[in-house]
Amino acid sequence: MTVEEKNRYQNLIQAFALGALDKDDFIEIVHVLQTNEDFATQELGEYQNLTALWSLLSIQRKFHNIPLTEFLRKLMKWE
Repeated sequence: MTVEEKNRYQNLIQAFALGALDKDDFIEIVHVLQTNEDFATQELGEYQNLTALWSLLSIQRKFHNIPLTEFLRKLMKWE
């Protein structure tokens, strides 16, 4: 992988984690994930975790007007 390619994919992983890529970029980065071990999979995982946390906080604030700690306690008990 060239430096230019690596920089391009580094710039795409944030949008990939958010689900905000167009079809062509999505297909391209999935191919890179499947075929290239040099790709920053740990960084991608961190962005995916942040995206999930951000979504959780958005839900908590929008639909549950309760403190975050109480919301998380209720969520952990949810089956």
